[in-house]
Amino acid sequence: MRAAIRPGRTAEDVYRAWRSSVDAELGVPNDRHHCGYPIGIGFPPAWVGGNTVIGLRPGNVMVLRPGMTFYIQSWVIRQEVGSHVVCDTVLVTEDGCELLTATARR
Repeated sequence: MRAAIRPGRTAEDVYRAWRSSVDAELGVPNDRHHCGYPIGIGFPPAWVGGNTVIGLRPGNVMVLRPGMTFYIQSWVIRQEVGSHVVCDTVLVTEDGCELLTATARR
């Protein structure tokens, strides 16, 4: 997902990249309504999900620009493989994105 976050891409582009990667790894579709959302003073949290999330989701043609920040989440809920969610905060930079999360990856 972080590799897909770059200026000029749309929110839907990021969602498609995430969904494609997860679906390929699982070998089955992982149907989630979004994989993140913008955060900051102009964007209150949107944990309610569904069509109210304005973030990284199908159909959102919002163009990413440097300076935007996103809460990104890879959320998989599959009984066969178990459930997991990995979340980060990222900043869109001039040439990609910067990971703002400082938690160790181990």
